Amino acid sequence: EKLTPEITAVITATLFPAQVVGLTAWGEARARYARGKGWLPNPIDAMADICEVIATRTADPRWAALGHADVCLQRSQFSCWASAGGRDNFEAVIERAQWLIAGKEPSSKLKGGIDVAEAFMAGTHPGRLSGATHYHATWIYPPSWAAPPAVFVAEWYGHRFFRNVP
Repeated sequence: EKLTPEITAVITATLFPAQVVGLTAWGEARARYARGKGWLPNPIDAMADICEVIATRTADPRWAALGHADVCLQRSQFSCWASAGGRDNFEAVIERAQWLIAGKEPSSKLKGGIDVAEAFMAGTHPGRLSGATHYHATWIYPPSWAAPPAVFVAEWYGHRFFRNVP
């Protein structure tokens, strides 16, 4: 069946918040692009960074009312949830979401992403990004929001992280 916005909405509404956050982390950070080398796998720390950004956003007044899952699903925030932002990645995330709904055991990498998501949501995972609320892939031209007053925080595993983004 064709994947429509309505079907996607039903799928995402069926997931638990930790599954949405874990899928977001998996979709955004399971691998990175390295010029001349192609796609390289990332460690769980890369997914933890994405979970931390999501958790930090939920404490920010701009997103606090949304909750963890809705922060992930906000339009134009995380490319793995946007069919136009990388169809293959979007379809991979939706496929894994359907597997989770069906009770299929996730891969060890996705399971790790969900476990880290749960820890961040519970406030028990230490962060290392000093309040970063935004990031972009290192292989793209920096978006306009990455200019001052945004403050660069760190670069790891194919992502650049920022705080104080207006």
